[in-house]
Order: sequence, then C-alpha cells, then structure tokens
Amino acid sequence: MDKELASTYLPGLRVCRLFRGIEDDSIIASVSSAECGFASFLSGEQIYKCGCENAMLGIILSGQADIYDGREKVLLNTLSQGAMFGAVSLFGNAEDFITVIRARGQVSVVCIKPGYAENMIVSDEIKAKNYIMFLSEKIRFLNKRIACFTGELSVRLYKQLASSSVNGIVEVKSFSALAKALGMGRSSLYRELDRLKSAGMISVSGGSIRLLEQESHDRM
Repeated sequence: MDKELASTYLPGLRVCRLFRGIEDDSIIASVSSAECGFASFLSGEQIYKCGCENAMLGIILSGQADIYDGREKVLLNTLSQGAMFGAVSLFGNAEDFITVIRARGQVSVVCIKPGYAENMIVSDEIKAKNYIMFLSEKIRFLNKRIACFTGELSVRLYKQLASSSVNGIVEVKSFSALAKALGMGRSSLYRELDRLKSAGMISVSGGSIRLLEQESHDRM
C-alpha cells in the first residue's frame, strides 16, 4: 500500500482502535509498506476466513462487513469503517475458532502481514496499549454475547433482526407476526427482546428496533 492510497483512506485509518492518539503522518507511514496489501470486495464476497488461512491483521477502510460462524449459520457481528479483524490468529493458532467475513456492499480493506503487524505493535507503546485495550473490549463484548446467547431463541431472534435490518434498524409492523415466524409466543418474544436489551445489543422504541452492536462494537 503506497502513501497516496493510505492518504486517500486516512479517515478509515484514523478511527481504527489501533491508531487512536497517533498522528496522521505516523498512521500513513505505518501502512505505507509492501507488507500492507490493499483489497476491495463486492457485496457477498468473502473477505477472510479466520482459522483456515494465513494469519493477518485486517482493517476496514470503507464500507461494512459481516462476521459469521464457520458454517455461516449465525451472524456474529457487523464491522464498520475502522474495525479490525484477524486479531485472534495474529499471535496464536485459531484453527479451533473459525469465522467467515463477507462484504456487506462494497468494502475496502488493508491486510497487514503478521510479522509486520507484530513489529508495528510491539515497537510503539501507544499502539501496544491500543491493541491491548482492543482485545480487552473484545473479551467484554464476547462475554456479553455468551451470556445472551445461552438460549437458542436469542440466537434465532437476533439473526432474524440482523438479516432484516436497514442501516442497523428494524421496523417491526407486527410483533405477533415476528413471534410466529420464529415459532415462539409473544411473551417469549418480549422476554428474548429484554435479554438482548439487557446485553446492550438492541434498543426498542415502539415498533423500531436498533441494533446497538453495529454502533458500540463495530471496532471489534
């Protein structure tokens, strides 16, 4: 990735957790290397499959991408501009933790080779602290997901909401119809919605449901 391209995508790099508190010139210098590859993807294309490919650290420069479990049955998260991926496999083996990342619309990313990424992190105190904070936030986020997804109903409800959302918002015309589509009663639906709200994953206002994780966890 050359300096001109890095400058073009500086807005996406600025909001990346790794570069928080870093000057623009230093950010550009960090990714202006043959070890940092630029790539673009169209909607639905696979960006990365963690655990089945060579390790790397990726950053979403523009657009959004969805993270699915290895079988692509469950939508785990949505990544937005500045979000990092591949962190699990950067400093260790992730063969037992397979996830698939696919573009949601047109997406541009920078893919940083592991050796270069490791050196970039350990040689800079600010980047190292930012990376540790990022991993800490990821653990807290995953703990919330585990607490929320202990039941199959929550998994199916969240997947349904995510698949029908537009810019992170779902307009529910009939909660009875939603409950019926999921094969549950209205009381069960409201209970699972409350669980998702308690986990900080959604907010509900009338018939409008907002997926908060796209806002609060898009740096994961």
